[in-house]
Amino acid sequence: MTLLAQFERDRERLRAIAFRITGSADDADDALQISWEKVAAKSADAPPADIQEPTAWLTTVVSRTCLDLLRAHRRRGEVPLDAVADRPSERPTPEDAAIRLDEVGRALLVVQQQLSPMQRVAFVLHDMFALSFEEVGAILDRSPDAAKKLASRARGRITPPAGTDAADLRLVRAYLAASRDGDIDRLLRILAPDVVRTADPELLPPGVPMRIRGAGEVAEQTRVFAARAQLSVVLLVDGRPAIIVAPHGRPQIAMRFIISDNMIAGIDVNDAAGIPAASFTLA
Repeated sequence: MTLLAQFERDRERLRAIAFRITGSADDADDALQISWEKVAAKSADAPPADIQEPTAWLTTVVSRTCLDLLRAHRRRGEVPLDAVADRPSERPTPEDAAIRLDEVGRALLVVQQQLSPMQRVAFVLHDMFALSFEEVGAILDRSPDAAKKLASRARGRITPPAGTDAADLRLVRAYLAASRDGDIDRLLRILAPDVVRTADPELLPPGVPMRIRGAGEVAEQTRVFAARAQLSVVLLVDGRPAIIVAPHGRPQIAMRFIISDNMIAGIDVNDAAGIPAASFTLA
């Protein structure tokens, strides 16, 4: 089988690797196109004799291409175009639909933004695609021990801090689940009667007030933001549970909560752009 034929056979897996590493559908497509051109230049007929495992070689090519793209974005301070969705009426894309089936994946895409390019590659390849540290090290031109340290440091930066309030976290998860399902009755059971929701006016549709009070009003208004709920994930922001609206895994809107007597007493909705990447950890 030629390398190009093997590339096409492995395309879905290679694109999944590229998307997980870069966090961008556009960058994933770019990585595959660049990699395809490299493969075509290497051999259009048969696998060269020095390539014993074509799938592993293709994984290396795509991973290194993604690493180059990440480094280029860092140097230029770019944000991928698909990180920007229409607000306030986001709609899921096919990539979002796939990620929504794996909420952990969406959360990881958000918190990975704080990792260095090398850490991201090591973490994704080992923890998500089960490559050995020998394989990861070879891709990164590092020793297996160095690759292991990169993945370990990545894990340490994105895992939840000790002492997270489990009850508060369950309450915020329940709010998101009820919002997604349109379950007003359940929302009314977890919202304090005099709950207050405040929001940045730029994040609201025309005519929706910046501040509303009362469990009934707040619960009913979740219907307006049903699409956002489908693109959201629960994360910790500075150690406190929050809901992050994250199309393509890119944080856009942050909902922070005031919790009192095991009920939600306040919700503050703001642009997530001003939150440092290091503030996000997995919940």
